[in-house]
Amino acid sequence: MCMAKGVKIWDVLNQITVASLLDRYDKAEIRIFDELWQKTLQLLRETQKHPVLLLGDMHYPSFPLMLDLPDEQTHFLFRCSNYFCREVVTFLKSGKQDDVLHIPLASDFSRTHRMRYVQKRKHIPSHLSVRAVRVTLPTEEYCLLTSLPAKEVDSASIRALYPFAGQKKYPITSIKTEQKSKTSPPKCQRESGRNTTPIHCIPTSFN
Repeated sequence: MCMAKGVKIWDVLNQITVASLLDRYDKAEIRIFDELWQKTLQLLRETQKHPVLLLGDMHYPSFPLMLDLPDEQTHFLFRCSNYFCREVVTFLKSGKQDDVLHIPLASDFSRTHRMRYVQKRKHIPSHLSVRAVRVTLPTEEYCLLTSLPAKEVDSASIRALYPFAGQKKYPITSIKTEQKSKTSPPKCQRESGRNTTPIHCIPTSFN
């Protein structure tokens, strides 16, 4: 029996595939996404100049990705495991609703080792600053990590932007470009279901 795993990114309004990749079934979907992301980003930059917001579930956040996305003019909003790192654990225990975490990298041996030898990153910055927002549901509590600054997007809006809250099965990724007014750029959203559902690029807009 032949088995494979694929990721497809497509534009819903224009009904065209932006990029797609079929790979081995036993390959981590995040690795397939990594290979496809640069191609997709290049295509997006060639066709639209609006800011992009990458949304993802708890399988997607990593220190290298959160370092690289802002350099690519891409904001991010990830749900993370409650034990993603020491700083997230401390934030959730603190009771705070919204805070900026300063995560040491270069001075932490285990993080440096993983980024250099597992994730193949040559330059290790001293730290990563990332905003954390608490989400509290009747049955669970978790943390969202984002590059969106509090002065532009408040915590309630951050929670509203994350589209998978309370779902039993979390889609892998989404992309949105934020819009604050009727005169600002349209929003583009991309979603994926794990293993079988393709990623979608869905241009929409919201005020």
